[in-house]
Formats: sequence, C-alpha cells, structure tokens
Amino acid sequence: MMTPQEYDAAAVYNAIKGLGTDESTLIEILCTRSNEEIIALKKQYKSAYGKDVERRCIGYF
Repeated sequence: MMTPQEYDAAAVYNAIKGLGTDESTLIEILCTRSNEEIIALKKQYKSAYGKDVERRCIGYF
C-alpha cells in the first residue's frame, strides 16, 4: 500500500511522462494539497525518481 506522498508522486510522474500531459491530474494534485503535502510530494518525487518535480513541471502551466 502506498503512502499519500508516494501516490501523489507516482500520479504526477505518470501525468508528465512521455508525450503529452495529463493536466487534470496535475491540477487536481497541485491545487488541492496543503503546503506541507506539496513539500512531502517534492521530497518523495526526488527520492523515487531522482528529479526535481518543479523542474519537470515547468512549462505545463
């Protein structure tokens, strides 16, 4: 079972990988989470994928 941070990181990763993006998933996650949840998401994304989620999302909005 995934933690909420693991789930969010995986969902963001899947939303921006490959051609095209799933903007609705990005908006749902990034606009409905608290600051603390976003910080935890950033840490988990970096840990799981070795990349900075902010840099990966630049240009999608």
